[in-house]
Amino acid sequence: MAESPHGIDAEGADENLPGWLSYTKIDCGSDFGRQDWIARAMEFPRREAGGRIMASENARLRDCMEVVALIILVLVSYSPVWNFDFVNLDDRLYVAENQFVKGGITPAGLRYAWTTFDTGNWIPLTWLSYQIDAGLFGEAAGGFHAMNLVWHIVNVILLFRGLFWLTGERGRSWLVAALFAVHPLHVESVAWISERKDVLSTFWLLAALGAYAHYAFRPSLARYGLVSGCFALGLLSKPMLVTAPVLMALFDIWPLGRWRGLSTESTAFPPSSAGKLVLEKLPLLLVAAVDAVITLISQGSANAVMHLEALPASHRVANAFRAYGWYLQKTFLPEGLCVFYPHPGLDVDWRWSLASTVLVVAISVVCLGAWISQKTIVPLAGWTWFFIALVPVIGFLQVGAQAQADRYTYIPHLGLFVAIVWAAADGADNRRIPRSVRYAICGCLLGLLVMLTSRQVGTWKNSETLWRRALEVSSENFTANLNLGKVLLYDGRPTEADAYAQRALERKPGSKEAILLMGDVSKALSRWDQAESYYEWAARLDPSEASIASRLREIRRRKDALSRSSAPRESADVRMPSEAAAELKRGLQKARAGDMRAAVGCFLAALEISPDAAEAHTNAGLAFIELKDYDLAEEHLARAVELRPANADCHVNLAALYERQALWRQAREEYEHALRLRPHDQEAKYCLQRVISKAESD
Repeated sequence: MAESPHGIDAEGADENLPGWLSYTKIDCGSDFGRQDWIARAMEFPRREAGGRIMASENARLRDCMEVVALIILVLVSYSPVWNFDFVNLDDRLYVAENQFVKGGITPAGLRYAWTTFDTGNWIPLTWLSYQIDAGLFGEAAGGFHAMNLVWHIVNVILLFRGLFWLTGERGRSWLVAALFAVHPLHVESVAWISERKDVLSTFWLLAALGAYAHYAFRPSLARYGLVSGCFALGLLSKPMLVTAPVLMALFDIWPLGRWRGLSTESTAFPPSSAGKLVLEKLPLLLVAAVDAVITLISQGSANAVMHLEALPASHRVANAFRAYGWYLQKTFLPEGLCVFYPHPGLDVDWRWSLASTVLVVAISVVCLGAWISQKTIVPLAGWTWFFIALVPVIGFLQVGAQAQADRYTYIPHLGLFVAIVWAAADGADNRRIPRSVRYAICGCLLGLLVMLTSRQVGTWKNSETLWRRALEVSSENFTANLNLGKVLLYDGRPTEADAYAQRALERKPGSKEAILLMGDVSKALSRWDQAESYYEWAARLDPSEASIASRLREIRRRKDALSRSSAPRESADVRMPSEAAAELKRGLQKARAGDMRAAVGCFLAALEISPDAAEAHTNAGLAFIELKDYDLAEEHLARAVELRPANADCHVNLAALYERQALWRQAREEYEHALRLRPHDQEAKYCLQRVISKAESD
């Protein structure tokens, strides 16, 4: 016989399996009085000779019906998802255009999975799961969508059976699982192929918690190894699980009741001191720390982490607490959801941040008060789980350009739903609300959530529906305008794409992506001069990108005229002596490497050899701007204008310097001069509009 975590022997059960997968028969010994609550919860009404209780057929049927009901809820909510397409947000990078994934499990694919930092994460298990799907279903998106849904269903069932097994509360556990199954905030984790990370890592988290419950009842090295293994596999799926050791400490408090002095319920798990429980978590914390370091390296390699200079700590904290309030609001009022919520940057609404902070503190006080006065720790444990699980993605370490994301609630909601359901159920018990009324309320709530989730699932049908929904939520969304413009352009609808590309560029005039999109749209509409101007603008922003130079060459071939090089400021002046040209080239190399002081030295050396070299003056001026020496920058850029008065780029460079110094009149004059020389210069047009707007606001 194998002993369950509740001190009840399960005849014929495999002790290595979680209790909710293995029980068939239980043996009630002398400790039955302490465990009668779990026996009642599992509904074993028939007692055989020797005190043995057999599970009735009715109980088994009820177990199956409850699981089937959860599956039906998920399928009704997500039914069309396996007919959906890939979307142009990471899906092509993860699957659709990833040759290592599309080839299935191969030696090259295995090496890729374990070594790549693509997407800014180290997630080998997630890559392997994609490769398995590709081997099973081919390259069609439907198979990947279906497997995401399967993983979500498995998580829902494990959540229900695990909670029921550990608490004996059938109805409450089922309702928590049902809310988790059909809440609209979870659509992103399930319907987005690229978010396999969420559903896969949550499976391993639930498995780790089940293994931990077995370990807590009877500690052994083998059982601890199983916990560690599941935890490691979860981290290999998504690094968000770095907080799992802390979540296990909450698990010790409730429902295991191991933390001596904090737990309020008597359980079959041996109580332990705080020190011993902390020591148990140290190896897991070490594993989490190693994974966190790897994650920081991978995200740094993808330039995904925003530096403190760009977003100060005060703004990060303010946005983090605002995000906590946002997640709570959307949990109770899940409307206005979309794929991308832009980060406010330095424009944080401090009023909302303060209101959210007050809300977070108030909920914490209420939960703490309930524990002290009513001796119920469940709301506090669930709320703390929610708060801690969000920490890696709340914005203290800002990764990406989003302020918050629906997918980030997938794991935190496990605790929040437990807190809500247990608190509501206790309140209903205290007020003696009839069971029929409770069922009616829960049925209406789940029905409403199913409708909202079904509607939200529909937005993930393809890239166009996804980004149009984002624009319905916020028409000023730069990312949504940009990506919808790309979708329409590649779908052969450049006239429609033009409006969205222009809106994207208006939101971020310095965005290379938006500038290139405008160039591509202009080319598709045969606006050759505009296309050339946009590509030249992009080339000035990033002279080293080969694709921009290729676009410029194509446009110029179409125009049948070579006006100038793809990166004007990098080409050496033909009148310069070879020694000066060599110094200029070295300076450009130093500038690309970020060593502006060394670059300035090379540019000045070139000017000593050839004092009237306009290219050297231009690049020296731009380098002095980076060094914030605006006087010397103006001296060199003004000299470049004198040497090349008919060159529009020289006027644009000088205007940009004046704009940085808030010299609006001078900046406007130079931009206007550039436009007289080159009427199709789109960069000068946008900059001139910006200068006029700033001058008027001042």
